[in-house]
Amino acid sequence: MVLGFLLTSLLAACSPVQFSAKSTDPVTPTDPSGIDDPRCTPGTVEEIRRLTKLLFVVDTSGSNVGTTSWMGSIIPATDPEKHFRFGALMDFLVRYRHKTNFEWGLITFSGNHAQAYIHWDSPKRPAFAGADVMANALHLFYLEPDGGMTPYGAALELARVAIENDPDRQSNKNPQYFVILISDGFPTDYFDHRDRFNDHALAADIDALLNVAPNQIRLSTIFYGQVLIPEAIHLLQGIAYRGGGHFATVRNLQSGFRIDDVIPGQTEPCQ
Repeated sequence: MVLGFLLTSLLAACSPVQFSAKSTDPVTPTDPSGIDDPRCTPGTVEEIRRLTKLLFVVDTSGSNVGTTSWMGSIIPATDPEKHFRFGALMDFLVRYRHKTNFEWGLITFSGNHAQAYIHWDSPKRPAFAGADVMANALHLFYLEPDGGMTPYGAALELARVAIENDPDRQSNKNPQYFVILISDGFPTDYFDHRDRFNDHALAADIDALLNVAPNQIRLSTIFYGQVLIPEAIHLLQGIAYRGGGHFATVRNLQSGFRIDDVIPGQTEPCQ
């Protein structure tokens, strides 16, 4: 496998959305036992024994580094030094890099496209790799300039391609996939010429991702930002609900949040 990396820098914007979720509380998996052997469902990330592919899909749009406005309110830059995004990802990697049944992927999205930091021969052909490759990818991600729009559609499509092209997907290895979308705002690529948000198109893109490997994929989401934006939280919670994953809001970026919180919890301990 050939692995490569690409840097990008574009302009920033945000727009409101409507996307339904069933409650405003943290979302639980729709079928927590379906992602692993129901006879042995791990209670913690450390206990996971099944081949597991972790795909992080990370927002690098301009609202991370620049002031924006929302409904008349001024929203400060959310993560200008990447301390939250890089810190949470590196913390998770450091704690679980010893797990030989884990493989890692990293996608970022901004402007009007997404790109893979771990890929075969092009940033448009994402791949999964070991912990050392992920560490290198994270360090290059740390250097990537933030800027541009927030293209969820491009991000979901590249995540779909990553899993669809995974050689292990249809093998007897029976991998499970955790896709974790991390964003501070709204998708900017689901609006029509009248500025109406197309929630049906978003739902279709989520379903297209999940249907690549039915009952093997869970899609979780994280909203981060010092200023809570109810519409963004509602949207990301709805995505996690549809994706059978967990949702988290991180307002205090120094709180020591751990990505473990959005790995779908299990219902019974392993024997």
